[in-house]
Amino acid sequence: MSLSIVDSQLIDLLPVAVYVCEAPSGVIKRYNRKAAELWGCEPKRDDTEKRFSGAFRLYYPNGSLMAHCHTPMVEVLRDGMPVHNREAMIERPDGSRITVLVNIDPIKDETGVTVGTVNVFQDISDRKRVEAELQESEERLRLALYASGMGTWDWNIQTGRIQWSENLETLFGLERGEFDGSFEMFVARLHPADRQRVLAAVDRAIATKEDYEIEFRVVYPNGTIRWAQSQGKVFYDQNGQPMRMAGIDIDITERKRAEVALRESEQRYATLAQISPVGIFRTNVHGDCLYTNARWCELAGLTAEEAQGKGWLKALHPDDRERVYAQWYRAAESNVPFWSEYRFQTAEGVVSWLIGQAIAERDTEGNLLGYVGTITDISERQQTEAALRENEQRLRLALTGAEAGLWDWEIQTDKIVWSPENYYLYGLAPTNGSLRYEDWYNALHPEERERVNTEVASVVEQRRPEFQAEFRIVHPQRGIRWILALGRLTLNEQGEPIRLSGINLDITVRKIAESVLRQSEEFKRLMLESSSDCIKLLDPEGKLLYVNARGRCLLEIDDITPYINTDWICFWQQGDRSAAQTAFAVAKTGELSRFQSFCPTAKGTPKWWDVVIAPILNSAGQVTQLLATSRDITAGKQAEIERERLLKQEQAARAEAERANRVKDEFLAILSHELRSPLNPILGWAKLMQTRSFAPTKMAQALATIERNAKLQCQLIDDLLDVAKILRGKLSMNVAPVNLVFVIEAALDTVRTAAVAKSILLHPVLPQIGQVCGDSARLQQIVWNLLSNAIKFTPTGGRVDIRLSRVGNLAQITVSDTGKGIKPDFVPHIFESFRQEDVSTTRKYGGLGLGLAIVQHLVEAHGGTIWADSPGEGQGATFTVRLPLLALEPKSDETDEFSEPEPDLTTIRVLVVDDEPDSRELFAALLSQYGAEVLSVASAAEVLASLESFQPDVLVSDIGMP
Repeated sequence: MSLSIVDSQLIDLLPVAVYVCEAPSGVIKRYNRKAAELWGCEPKRDDTEKRFSGAFRLYYPNGSLMAHCHTPMVEVLRDGMPVHNREAMIERPDGSRITVLVNIDPIKDETGVTVGTVNVFQDISDRKRVEAELQESEERLRLALYASGMGTWDWNIQTGRIQWSENLETLFGLERGEFDGSFEMFVARLHPADRQRVLAAVDRAIATKEDYEIEFRVVYPNGTIRWAQSQGKVFYDQNGQPMRMAGIDIDITERKRAEVALRESEQRYATLAQISPVGIFRTNVHGDCLYTNARWCELAGLTAEEAQGKGWLKALHPDDRERVYAQWYRAAESNVPFWSEYRFQTAEGVVSWLIGQAIAERDTEGNLLGYVGTITDISERQQTEAALRENEQRLRLALTGAEAGLWDWEIQTDKIVWSPENYYLYGLAPTNGSLRYEDWYNALHPEERERVNTEVASVVEQRRPEFQAEFRIVHPQRGIRWILALGRLTLNEQGEPIRLSGINLDITVRKIAESVLRQSEEFKRLMLESSSDCIKLLDPEGKLLYVNARGRCLLEIDDITPYINTDWICFWQQGDRSAAQTAFAVAKTGELSRFQSFCPTAKGTPKWWDVVIAPILNSAGQVTQLLATSRDITAGKQAEIERERLLKQEQAARAEAERANRVKDEFLAILSHELRSPLNPILGWAKLMQTRSFAPTKMAQALATIERNAKLQCQLIDDLLDVAKILRGKLSMNVAPVNLVFVIEAALDTVRTAAVAKSILLHPVLPQIGQVCGDSARLQQIVWNLLSNAIKFTPTGGRVDIRLSRVGNLAQITVSDTGKGIKPDFVPHIFESFRQEDVSTTRKYGGLGLGLAIVQHLVEAHGGTIWADSPGEGQGATFTVRLPLLALEPKSDETDEFSEPEPDLTTIRVLVVDDEPDSRELFAALLSQYGAEVLSVASAAEVLASLESFQPDVLVSDIGMP
């Protein structure tokens, strides 16, 4: 057989690599397209001397190199027998290896001599990889089944026997080999609540030929409950009869617990999302919004419903909307995390800077569910960064104009690097090389070298973090210049100093200014110290910097140190502080301000000050300090205060005098009216009785009218006399234990006629509560006055109540009526002398306005209190008196102390002295009625003339005679 019989076109159609080689040389004569692909590059067709053994390097499947003598090709050539389905690895020219299935058949001629070989190589790399992966997968599955508590089962429906894997027994809480293979034992292990459900699922799977899948609980002997998921399939014979049911059971207890935990976690997440200080959102896989929390809605100015879908885009600032839209949906399409800074703008125009970020949300299998993200309000940070950028810009500008130079000294190598500006400061030409410490040391002023060198050495040796020094240098062109050096020391990990770097500033101008300022300050200090006023120097914040000597003396400050750098405003008391604050604020604007106020000294001496605050401006017109000059005006202020006090006192006295005159005028008008009113009926009836004759009844009526009006006038006069005695402090009282019940009953008897005349009901409630210490007549006067007023101001058919009660150790008398009441604004003045609600002469009710004033004085004289209450006009009034009780038991058999026997004056000689004939004759007739021997005279001279002859036992005299 010749090699020519192998058709090249035919082998090109084969899907495997084919090489035709010559024997015994092994030279490749033909090969197909697949052979070239397998080899990795096409052999040169003119390379007829290329041996097959040189085209490939063969390896055993385990990767070890195959010796040439053991190759399948050599074996075929040697033995003349084919080699089939042998695996080997070949190494291609590029160094890569692939696994092939080798089949080599010999080509023989008519004599049976091998003249060549047909070599067929089939690339099985993919198959081997799949087999390896399958084997690995099966191993992983086996391990997974074991690790996950999964077991297999096979139930013979015909026999009822079940075959379980070993780990399935573990799932059901059984020891290895304990399961007896019965269906009944399987059912017995099911949770009672799940048994019927499992059996029904089994029957349904058999009947419907559907797959069997159910979750149920297993009860262990110790009561432990585990969850299992069972999946299975029913197998039928050719007649459709169910024969077997096989499947797996998986322990899903942890999953069930995780599901419970997940539900709780989701609930917590939902709660936290609503209260989170950051905005939270979720989207679908397309990036359209599904959920937003309350904070997101607050920042966006949208409701959760408005944000749905692409509605969230409405919250974006118009200038950011297109950019963020593109970034977001590009991230969603590319399935990559999203991060961006942008702005929200609400419908009200509120703008917030935000950081928005989102990541993919996937299920347990890695499938994309959507995106979850947050937005964080960074408005404050943006403002801070903007301020920082502005500050940095200002700092750069300041450094540029400050003639500053940078320096860096490597301590270990003694190498110094200067910035170009630093060379300029020192007047040196920049050099390409580095400087040494000695170069800088020599640039210093000779008088400064020792001191500055010591300061540098101290920083390095003591590891002080910062270096600061002021020193002079000798500039070649500009002469002596002042430099401020600021630096920071750097240490290595061992704490050794390795670098000192910093900045140099030219402070020559400042030093010159400081020198001038010192001279100026000394001049100003001398001026301030020579001033007689208190002069204080303040900084722009109001801190005290200086007080001159005279000021310390005026303020009585022995040591000024504790007061330096304190707030000057705090020197002033709270009430006077506002004036000082206002003046200080005006002065800070650059204007002169002035105020007067009170401020005690450090030792409490009260003083008034006239203060002038003058701003001190720099060349730019800015306020750098303030000068407060305080002048002591206490003497003048005290004189002014005294004048004001005297003026107010005089004005008050004048107002009181005017009020007294007004009250006096009103009282005199009332008094003249009240005195004249009873005189008219008296004089009228007396005149008629002298000129006409009347019937006896009419005569009695006339005499009663005269007597009633005479008593009324007598009461008015008694009230005036009582007031006069009260004003002079001459009101006397006969003090003794008094039973208030008898006092009140006596007063009631006195006013009962007046009450009956107006059909007014008197309602007394008078229990025995004890005795008080007082004058029974004055106490009756108190009660009578209150009852008389109540009857006077109560309309016909009204009611007056008087109650006696005990309140602790006090006796309380309450008189209330249903009368006209008292105006609320008049209640505070009800007990003032000569005060009445209606002071007109046409008023409805008479009286001088003295009764209640007398009552109050009498109550207070008895150690008691009195007050009045009234709901208002037309609603009656209530007067309450409280008197201290004696610690004595009341006497139930006490007799009426007011009933006394008629006096007998027989044999008593009485001398009556009065310049008024009518009064003199009245007293004489009255005393004679009681049996006295009476002698009436009209003057003191007549008294003296009659004393020796008449020798009276009693002298009755008018004390107001001329």
